[in-house]
Amino acid sequence: GYAALDELEQRALAALPPPPKDEPRGEASAEGSWERLDHGLDDWRSLAARIRLAATTALELRGSIAEVSRYGRSDTEGGIGASWSGDGAWTVGADLSSAGSARFLPEWSLQLQAARRVASATRLQATYRRAEYRNTVGETYALSAEHYFARYRVAYALIRGEPSDARATWA
Repeated sequence: GYAALDELEQRALAALPPPPKDEPRGEASAEGSWERLDHGLDDWRSLAARIRLAATTALELRGSIAEVSRYGRSDTEGGIGASWSGDGAWTVGADLSSAGSARFLPEWSLQLQAARRVASATRLQATYRRAEYRNTVGETYALSAEHYFARYRVAYALIRGEPSDARATWA
């Protein structure tokens, strides 16, 4: 029922000039959340500032800082990351974060990911994350697939969590 609106949107987008090649583009964002818990438990809160810089059409750089409160404790976490898009089909990236006080967040974590566009509307992704806490280490492996049908998306993820002091779990 919105064919005319879709056509207008497509004509407006086609009239825009193409973005310049390899010109740096960036964005900054601020986020906040508050979750009120019942049964006398302390509320969960977070504040974060994030920066993304598309240094070239193939390279994206990221940075963040967050203050997170859980369980009556607060942690400050900083993170950096980068992604590189090769031939348009492959994207690889890495993110590293660290919480100085590490009261409940990991002391540090590393996430690696690789994604491949196998068709114009289909994407496969593999992710590995290692998080080192004060008394344990957690590793997570994930495989995901997603496909777009017009305005709809179908996605599936298989995730294996492997804490160092417990059995692995699947989701």
